[in-house]
Amino acid sequence: TGIKPTAVIEYEKSQENASKLPSSNTNFVTKEAAPAGTTITYSGDIAINCALPENIDNNICLPMTYPDGTINCQQADNAITTTCWERSQAEKKAGDWVVPEVDCSLERFKDYPACTGVKPQAVIEYENSQMAATTPIPVIESPQKNEPKSEVKPQETKPEEVKEVIAEAKKEEVSVSGSLTLKSLSAKSTVISVDLNKSEVLVRVIATKKGAATIDRQFTMGEDGDRTIKFSRNLKGYTIKILVDGEVINRKKL
Repeated sequence: TGIKPTAVIEYEKSQENASKLPSSNTNFVTKEAAPAGTTITYSGDIAINCALPENIDNNICLPMTYPDGTINCQQADNAITTTCWERSQAEKKAGDWVVPEVDCSLERFKDYPACTGVKPQAVIEYENSQMAATTPIPVIESPQKNEPKSEVKPQETKPEEVKEVIAEAKKEEVSVSGSLTLKSLSAKSTVISVDLNKSEVLVRVIATKKGAATIDRQFTMGEDGDRTIKFSRNLKGYTIKILVDGEVINRKKL
């Protein structure tokens, strides 16, 4: 656009108001105010009159930006910036097929970071600031004094949980098993023998037959787990079932 950036205008104003002028290695050095119409460019400790024809190719007098607005890394003040350093590193990674922006074969650019490979201090400071900004600061919590202790209330046991505990306990108990044996069968009596793996257990014996009345007996097993039961009728065709706690342990059809 040809419009001078605000940053450049502010920089030139600050340099015009500077009281200290750099020393002797410049084309234009003075401690007095420059004559009217004299263009002075400052770069670090160097003050140079870029309006003179012999200074037109001086690194300091090169334009700060290209016509498209991008930064000119051949300009002396731009050479040490983060942008130009990163640009030079990208060019090196790209290989020989990329023409470098700064021609390091020229004497005028030999001290540039892009040519020496030494990272500029401005880049180092920038990287350190970015690292500090992204590093989380550990939070140390100070112990609270006289902090009230929380009371641990006993948990209430729900009825459903009680039932589950009882059911689990029953599973762990030794299950009852046993046998049913017919000892004798006559016209007027029937004798059976019940043998269980547990003693002193309440046992229920039920005899059923289609079309006949159900016979129901209940007794407690002896210490040896055996018991003989006599019925005063012939139970031919009856089904005999042994139950303990409502569970059928064994059955037999006579």
